[in-house]
Amino acid sequence: SEKIVFPFMRQIGNMWQVGMINPAQEHFISNLVRQKIIVGIDGLFPEPLANPKTFLLFLPSNELHELGLLYCNFLVKAKGHKCLYLGQSVPFDDLLSVADIMPPEVIVTTLTNLMDGISVQEYLIKLSNTFQNSKILVSGRVFFSENEAIELPKNVILFESHEQFKNVLHSVNFAFNAYKPN
Repeated sequence: SEKIVFPFMRQIGNMWQVGMINPAQEHFISNLVRQKIIVGIDGLFPEPLANPKTFLLFLPSNELHELGLLYCNFLVKAKGHKCLYLGQSVPFDDLLSVADIMPPEVIVTTLTNLMDGISVQEYLIKLSNTFQNSKILVSGRVFFSENEAIELPKNVILFESHEQFKNVLHSVNFAFNAYKPN
């Protein structure tokens, strides 16, 4: 279904940008897809893992494009790992509060838009330094635009597609050698 849904959503976004559909139509379709993913997540009852990882999934402040992250949540839960899904527009201090209660072994986030007051590079360094004991999986349009080269800290993995995310997820130890983007 990801080979149909996500290309379809990209096409909807393109149609909205050129005025073929209005924002209400784009929101309607996005929310239908969102509901289907949430129903899919709620319907998962995977085999318990002997040693499940704790995943923290979130979008940074002012980031609202959550369909891809919701799908990552589905994939993580389907593998039997623990998921802390915080959703859209999460302030950095809230991440700290959650991590104090349940430290994440893996953090997943996507960055679609540039952030106010901090560069993507600075944000990644802050995330990496704050969560030094976590693997951090990142994706999003800002990493694949031609604005500036972004250097990934040592505990950060960039994935471009859900297929690549699954490859990282399937690696038993989440070794950084398990996947390197092209």
